[in-house]
Amino acid sequence: MKAGLLRVVLPTTFCLVATMGFAQTPPGDDARSGGYRPGLGDLMTTTVQPRHTKLGLAGRAQNWSYAAYDQAIKAKNAARFTAAYHQLTEACDTCHQAADRAFIVIKVPDGDMFPDQDFTPAKP
Repeated sequence: MKAGLLRVVLPTTFCLVATMGFAQTPPGDDARSGGYRPGLGDLMTTTVQPRHTKLGLAGRAQNWSYAAYDQAIKAKNAARFTAAYHQLTEACDTCHQAADRAFIVIKVPDGDMFPDQDFTPAKP
């Protein structure tokens, strides 16, 4: 129970802190500063979201070496991985709701957005 709670609380806490620390750039601010300054949405889309997707795809392919995320992966247990991944995904949405961004909904990937990468484990 404690480990399950931590899997939800820690990502949610991270998201809340990140939301406070990386506020969206106000309109017109880029022109005054002379350059592009990524906002929280940019960081989530370019950094966090692809990692979430790759983790899901690696877990679905049971590529435990690539995923190496938590005890479910160390145990090479697909059912435990699926449950933990769903909890992680729910934590993302909880964070979005807490940050008044409930219109951003994350889900378990149902397709492969990385067509140039094979997530099937390598055969020895």
